[in-house]
Amino acid sequence: MGKLNWTAVLVACVFMISVMASMVVVIKPDTVKASGYLVDFEEENQENKIEEPKPHGTISVTGSAIIECEPDTLVIFLRITYLHPVSATKAVEEVAKILDNLLSSLQKLGVSKDDVATTSYNIEKRYEWEYENGYKEKRVFKGYEVINKIKVSIKDFDKGGKVIDAAVNAGVLVDSIKFELSRVKRDELKHQAIEMAAKDAKLKAETITVALGEKLGHVKSVNLGNYVYRPYMYWEKGRFADETGESVPPTTILPGDLTVSATVNVVFDIL
Repeated sequence: MGKLNWTAVLVACVFMISVMASMVVVIKPDTVKASGYLVDFEEENQENKIEEPKPHGTISVTGSAIIECEPDTLVIFLRITYLHPVSATKAVEEVAKILDNLLSSLQKLGVSKDDVATTSYNIEKRYEWEYENGYKEKRVFKGYEVINKIKVSIKDFDKGGKVIDAAVNAGVLVDSIKFELSRVKRDELKHQAIEMAAKDAKLKAETITVALGEKLGHVKSVNLGNYVYRPYMYWEKGRFADETGESVPPTTILPGDLTVSATVNVVFDIL
């Protein structure tokens, strides 16, 4: 056998690779070869596609929703005050004693310390005007006054009157009472009201376009209008004290319904 010509073999291989490459057919994902024909489904789909009507105007509507609900939290605002003629320290100590007595009484009612919080605490000099012949004569220093404002939040409304009685017996004033929603319940009703308002906006838009013989298109823009939640104030400041300063605790506290409302502004295309 003669010597193998490697140069000729290499040339032959290159030639065969070139021939095979020329026979490769590139088929796009949307192209299929069938019965000797190349079919481009993408072009065919575009030809058969029904073009949607273009918007020729817009409609703006406001949806609204109101939810009535019962409160789940009772908040009682209390105020401890003490005036000492010469010592701010003595006034602070007396207020602390009153607060301790109050907390002890509330604990016996099943009210936790976690449900009691200070909203403000002030120490100030107290002055009063002295009058003579109906005119202000001079401003007189009366002492140091400490004011500790606290709030008590409870879920059991039946304890409301008992808490007020305990506060008064401890030498505490009752400023006001408020029925409200807890944060969890408030957020739940807020989302529900917004959803209802959005559906109301769509319903209004559909009603108007149908009445005008038009077709409602997609949402062009949307924004949240107003969200309103108002706690229910049971009584204003000073209701629980008569002219002599003595408390008049209520025998029963009945909560009223609360309202949560929302509005949503939506702009739709008209087709």
